[in-house]
Amino acid sequence: MASDEFLAAWARLNEDCPQVQGAVLATREGLLLAASGCLQDEASAASAADLAERVDQNLSLMVSTQCSELLIWAAPSVWYLTRLAVPCVLMVCAAPACRTGALRLAGQNVARQLSQLLVQAELSAREERDCPAP
Repeated sequence: MASDEFLAAWARLNEDCPQVQGAVLATREGLLLAASGCLQDEASAASAADLAERVDQNLSLMVSTQCSELLIWAAPSVWYLTRLAVPCVLMVCAAPACRTGALRLAGQNVARQLSQLLVQAELSAREERDCPAP
């Protein structure tokens, strides 16, 4: 994955929503891929993945579906969780003054960019594995 492109996508989150206090990108198994601000630890990654899984489990008791996005108001923060096109989750924490529409839009935009970068990285890794350099 091109790290400059990844960092640019990550920085855009704060540009689009200045009240962001932290963000974490994790695999669906809870492994930390990237983090910023107040969510810079492995526990945050594991918690984000676990929250997505538990919401799905509870929703499945009522209807056969998967949660694609989630907004949570929990003092003193607003939380946004979304699934990426690849098997990852993005969780963002913002100040309570944050407009939730702006938070959701910023999260959707960065999730789309990160998905594209992760897919490109996976394709590059496969090419290298399938066609090793002499």
